Amino acid sequence: MTMERPIQTVERLIEALEVLAGQEAIQLAGESWTELAATQERAAAIVDRLSILMSDKKVRFGLPPDIFNRAHAITRAQGIKIAMLNLWMQETDEELKALCSSQQRLRTLKPAYRNRLGENSPGSFHAQG
Repeated sequence: MTMERPIQTVERLIEALEVLAGQEAIQLAGESWTELAATQERAAAIVDRLSILMSDKKVRFGLPPDIFNRAHAITRAQGIKIAMLNLWMQETDEELKALCSSQQRLRTLKPAYRNRLGENSPGSFHAQG
């Protein structure tokens, strides 16, 4: 059994990141948040391993240029996905604020309706019971 050289490991890990990046794009489009988080965890482990390998100058300077191009493409795609997620989170935050505002308005109206119906009287529906 032949041991894999560090440069071969980097190439294999870049390939794995490309696959995961494709899965992330599909999961993001399908709003599969749980699966997306799991995929991102797997990608983070690969990035950690790549960081360790790339700290070796022999490995870093021994890589073919296409590896850097592929890594750059992955990084660019991640930037686009992060921008999309940020936009989605902003929209979701605005929707949540609108819901909270509506709930607050309802809370202020509730006492007025309670006083109209009589606070202690159960109302006709309960009386038929």
